[in-house]
Amino acid sequence: MQSSSVFATADAEQFNYGITRVQSRDGRVVIITSEGDMTRHAIDEWYDVVHDTLVNWSNGTTVRLCLDLTHPNQGVTPYSMSRIPELYQLAEVKLDMKAKVAIVLRNWLVIRIFTAIFKHIRENHINVDEKIFHTRDEASAWLLE
Repeated sequence: MQSSSVFATADAEQFNYGITRVQSRDGRVVIITSEGDMTRHAIDEWYDVVHDTLVNWSNGTTVRLCLDLTHPNQGVTPYSMSRIPELYQLAEVKLDMKAKVAIVLRNWLVIRIFTAIFKHIRENHINVDEKIFHTRDEASAWLLE
């Protein structure tokens, strides 16, 4: 079974600024996509959707989250990077939470920036395992391992 088929009939929730969230039929994986709006309001909306997903995840089970940031408008701002550590801290606060996060990126500059940020953040947050991918199918396969 291909990983993308897990989401074939799931309904996506729509949020402002082109942000969507879809949960797999079996509830094991959530994919959040963005249309790459890099305004502060859009970044805050994206953060709120990810935060809500983490806060409402069942305790004692691994969060499997795919962040699809492949839209051509996707970029990086100092403000967007400042919000990421807050999500790692949330996973640490919920001591029984483990998170497996696949980030799907296509822009090589964004990939290099994310890699550098994660290397620094990862040193202090052991509950989060993240990996960067180029396609959603690769990310989904890793998440379902």
